[in-house]
Order: sequence, then structure tokens, then C-alpha cells
Amino acid sequence: MAATTVTDAGSVRIITEVIPATDPRAAQLASGSQAPARTSLQTQGFRRAHPKVLGTIHIFTGIVHICFGTILTLSEHRNPSLPVASGILFWLGILG
Repeated sequence: MAATTVTDAGSVRIITEVIPATDPRAAQLASGSQAPARTSLQTQGFRRAHPKVLGTIHIFTGIVHICFGTILTLSEHRNPSLPVASGILFWLGILG
């Protein structure tokens, strides 16, 4: 039989339940607390290389953004639109 204790502290109610080892619920709780299985070498290699790939893609996306901003600025040099005049096309590529 489980022993239950209720404690009131201000506006908080704490309910504590002690489950004996012979109770079937204890087996369910114990099975959920197992250590995670070891990962394979292939998974570990992917986790090591993944941030490098994302960083490389991020840098190349910024360079492409700056190049498109340069092309758009050169094409609208006589009558620039607001994004071209503000320089946002360059700053997003640099800050991104």
C-alpha cells in the first residue's frame, strides 16, 4: 500500500507518494529510468561534422546575399528603392 503525504505551504500544495517495491507501478517507474544506449561511431561522426556543415552553409548564404545586394544596388544606381538605399541587403548578409 502506498503512503501519501499532503503538505500545504502558502499557495502551494505538495503531494508526496511513497510506492513500495512490491507494487506493480514501481516496476514501471524503474524501467523508465534506464541509462541511454551507446551511440554508434557513425552517429558520433555525424554529430561532430554537423555543426561544421551548418556553419559552412551559413557563410556561403551570407556571401550570396551580399553578392545579390551588390547586383541589385548596381542595377538601381539612378533611382534606388528603400532596401537598396538603406543598405539592408549588405547588412543582412554580414550579420546573418
